[in-house]
Amino acid sequence: MSLADHHEKHFQGGETVKDAVIGMADGLTVPFALPDPSRALKSALTIAFAYIVGGLIPLLPYVLIARPSEALLVSASVTLLALFIFGMVKGRFTGAAPLKSGLQTVMVGGLAAAAAFGLAKLIS
Repeated sequence: MSLADHHEKHFQGGETVKDAVIGMADGLTVPFALPDPSRALKSALTIAFAYIVGGLIPLLPYVLIARPSEALLVSASVTLLALFIFGMVKGRFTGAAPLKSGLQTVMVGGLAAAAAFGLAKLIS
């Protein structure tokens, strides 16, 4: 058999595997950290709902905008705005100053998102 006749099959699902690994890591670590097993079902449902809503916020621009670079900019902007609003709401519920809580949430969430983005770029 000549080299021209040799065909190797290579795995084509690298992006899917990467997404599954990230999702699996989140799915394993977040529920593991639940402090009260008697609340586990309620917490799991709340976390699942938050993941769906939270996941739609940064991903929806990629569905609606054809150019990936433009979608990334919109996604980052909308995500930071959502983090700020979430932080302000959290501040109202916890008694913290809403503006300060919003800014803290943007900083922590923004740094976490940037780290996750950078790590995903390194992996791919």
